[in-house]
Amino acid sequence: MFTKRGQSLPINTIVIAILALLVLVFVILFATGSFGSLFGQTQNIAESSDTSIVAAQTKCAQWCLTAQSSKTLGEWTSSKFCKDIQLIDTNGDGESENYLCNSEVISAACSTQIGGGQITQADCQ
Repeated sequence: MFTKRGQSLPINTIVIAILALLVLVFVILFATGSFGSLFGQTQNIAESSDTSIVAAQTKCAQWCLTAQSSKTLGEWTSSKFCKDIQLIDTNGDGESENYLCNSEVISAACSTQIGGGQITQADCQ
């Protein structure tokens, strides 16, 4: 019986794929802030709050990119950037407060052109 070599993946390719997947998982855990809770580490409140604010700013930046494709002011004001709430514990009491992307805490800037006019985060109200 003859077997054809080259029809299966080399072991090196499989190992590299597994390592790449593990790195991707760690990057996602780090970016979402759940890396610390995964390993039982504790953070002080200031670090936790700063991490949450950065994560919220990143999410708002993604929502901004989507909102910039709005064709009308109504689409803009009903976008996730204008409407969705971020939960951040800014005062250290263990309970998260509600913040919009255009709040002073997150302070995400976003703008687009609609009908020849400049629309910004101030138009979310």
